Parts: sequence; structure tokens; C-alpha cells
Amino acid sequence: MQLRVGLALALALVTCLGLGCTKSNPKSCTDGSCTEPSLPFCDVDGALSGEPMTCISVDCTPGEFTACRGEQAIQCNSSGADYDLVQCELGCNASTGGCKECNDNSSCSNPTPTCDQADFRCRACSSDGECASTVCDPETGFCRASTEVVYASPEGQTTNACTQQDPCALPRAIALALANPLRSTVRMLPGNYVSSLSLSTGTITIVGAGATLSAEDPSGHKIRRGAEVSIRGLTFRLTTGALYCGWGNADTTPLGGTLRLRDVYIVAENARTLEMQGCLAIGTNVTVENISAYPPVIRDDTEFRFDRSRFFSPTATGFVLLMGARVNLSITNSILDNVFMDFDPRDQTGSSSRAVFAFNTVVRTGSLALNREDPSFSGNTGTFTTVIENNIFVVGTGNDAVICPGCTLANNIINRQQTALPGSNLIVDPKLADPANHDFHLQSGSPAIDAATPTVGSTADHDYEGSRRPQGPRPDIGAFEREP
Repeated sequence: MQLRVGLALALALVTCLGLGCTKSNPKSCTDGSCTEPSLPFCDVDGALSGEPMTCISVDCTPGEFTACRGEQAIQCNSSGADYDLVQCELGCNASTGGCKECNDNSSCSNPTPTCDQADFRCRACSSDGECASTVCDPETGFCRASTEVVYASPEGQTTNACTQQDPCALPRAIALALANPLRSTVRMLPGNYVSSLSLSTGTITIVGAGATLSAEDPSGHKIRRGAEVSIRGLTFRLTTGALYCGWGNADTTPLGGTLRLRDVYIVAENARTLEMQGCLAIGTNVTVENISAYPPVIRDDTEFRFDRSRFFSPTATGFVLLMGARVNLSITNSILDNVFMDFDPRDQTGSSSRAVFAFNTVVRTGSLALNREDPSFSGNTGTFTTVIENNIFVVGTGNDAVICPGCTLANNIINRQQTALPGSNLIVDPKLADPANHDFHLQSGSPAIDAATPTVGSTADHDYEGSRRPQGPRPDIGAFEREP
């Protein structure tokens, strides 16, 4: 009996030696499996442990992405004690946290029609070029369908279909858009147009990214009566007339109209740029460059609200931004570059106007940045409320940057001022980055940083560039909010 047991052990030993028998390693998953409960996950490529084909322990947050394994995402399971492998149809991206939502716009649709190439997630559109129709609605982030858009091109003819593939002449495109509320957006394809806008009825949106419009009519462009016109991305090059809202050369009374401008550039080479009367004019990110001798004029019965805009004059001819009765004006988070602002309270008899000028930076090589005529001018008996707050005023010459009798001034920084001003204002160097080269950001240590105190009527949640306000305990004075 003992001989038989001994022979069996000997045979087993010989067999094991011949086959290379070894003791099982619980940390190894070379066979594709992990049998030790405390080491449940096989780290095939060593991305988690540094050792390929190693069984590892897991303690994670349920649902959290951990790493990519080829076209799979390694994701914490519901218990937090193991990982699941999730197959990614469009691939896995470790830098943005797992399975890609898209690779291009074909995988996205409204309300998130754009595939962001930074994180491969679908998001709202932010520019026209991100949409197949070349029209992005900035208010909703939706891409407009091409069937909702009328297309124009500089070479288009009146006989063309006004589609994206067959764009037509601009006047025909506008007429079609006005006639069909379901197709009331005109896309001016890139190029130079010579045509005049004359709109007195209807609601229309004109998108002109990459397009430049010059007037063929000496009276310029007119938005009046019941017209509600939104213009985005277009460049106006004015060599005659102006962009009129509610008023024109041949008009004798205010005629109404609504004009909304966004991302628009207006340059006047021999014209007034803007002329408003009896109009609602709203501007966001508008640049008004005036290289002529005719400043913009805001006349009677006008509401003028511009934010994040730039008024520029290479010749420093000046802008008359308020001139008339029953005017409500607001300019915020904007730049007046080599321009002075003139509030003129004449003709206020028996009426009232209000102007709010806040969070702006005014820099001028000349001797005056802001001027308001004496409210008693010409025997004026009306009310003209002018609120000037949280602005920076810089001039290159003269004794006074601000002349503003009867104004409410608060928390402004002025670099030159001998005449006493009401309110709490600082007469110091604001320490702008490089004003000679039109860089009006704040230097470190500027007295404008965290020094603003907004009141009703100011816009203090963003700056000229759209950055969030405040970046510190309080907003900064001027058009720019300095990021720490």
C-alpha cells in the first residue's frame, strides 16, 4: 500500500515538472480573468496601475470616467468597487472624459447643433460658419434651416431663386423676406454690395458676416415707420448719407422704426454714420468709425441703448451723442477712442430726457473727453437727467477732461481735472495698459480695480469683451474687467 502511494506521488511530481507547474498568481490576468474578489479589474494595458495584465483593487465614485481603453471608456460601476467597460460608438477621448458625443456637426442637431472640436460634445452654435445654412441664431444657439433663409449675393440677379445654391440680388431677397414671416431672414453672402436699404414696414433679420454694404442712394439707408430690422455681422461703408432710423434727409417728422445692431461695423468716410429720430436703436458689439466731419446725431423721441460698443475717430472730430428732446440714452461697457462725447440739452423745453453713461473708457488725444452744455442754454425749462458713473476719462492736453454742469457723477477716474466736480471721483492716472496703441486694459495696480459701485441703470455683470463682472470683490471701473 505504501509503495503504491509513493509511486503515485513520484509520478505526479514527474508530470508537474514536465509540464512546468507553478503556483497561481492572483494579481495576474494573463488569462483574461481576475479570480480574487479584492482585485476585480484586469488592467490590460497598465494605464491604471502601471503594470500591464494586472488585477487591481477598485475604490471609485459610481459613474465616474477613469480612462480610455481603445474605443472603450473605463467607468466606475454602480457599487464603486469595480469598473465597467463602455463601448464608445464614436471613440473615446480621455482629455474630455469618456465617450465622444460627436466627431463633426452631422452627429448634432438643434438645440445643440455644433460639435465642439475641443471636447467632442454637441453645443449651441456661436457663429454663422458653424451652421450648414451659414446662419446661427445668437439668441437661441440654433442653426437656422436653409429653407427658413433667403440668400443674396453681390452677383445675384432678380431672376434667381434666392436659395443657398442660387442666391439672388439683395433687393429681391429683402422683398421675399418681408413677404414671408416664415422666411424672414436674409443671408447676405460674403462680398461687396452696392444697394440702399429702405424699410418702412415688416419684421426682418439681415445676417451679413463677411459682407460689406455701400449705399447707392445719396440719402443712405433708412429704417422707419413700422419696420423692425435686426442686422448682424454686416459692415456698412458710408460715403454718402447715413444709417438712418426713423428719420431721413427728406423727412420732416419722426417716423418710428426699430433697429437692432449686433456685431456690426459702421465706417463713415463722408457721412454722419448714425442719425436717429423717433427710433428705438439697440446696439451690441457695434463699432462706429467716423473719419468724416459729420458726427452721429441722436434727435427727438429716440431711445438709444448701446452696450459693448466702440466709437472711434482717427481725426478726433468728435461725436454729438445726444441732441433733442424726450431722449433716453444708455451707453455702457464701451470705448470712446479719440472721441469726445457732447451731451447737448437744448430744446428740452417742456420735455424730459435721460442719459446713463456707465462702465466706459474714454481716451482722447485732445483736451476734452466729456462735455455737457449748460442746462439753462437757450432758456431751456425741460428736465435733462445725466448720470455719469464708473467711467475712465483720459485726455492728452488741457486742464479738464470732464465739463458736466448739472450731471450726477460718481466713481469716475479722471486723469486731468482742475474744475471741481460733484460726487466721489478720483483724479489720478488709471494706469491703462498701452493707450497710445489703443490697448485700454487695466495694468496691475490700477486704481480702477475693484473700485466700481454700480447703481440702477448700469450694466455690471459683463465688460466690453463679454467677460464676467466682477472678477474680484467688486467690479472694476471702466470698460475692461481685469482677470486675476
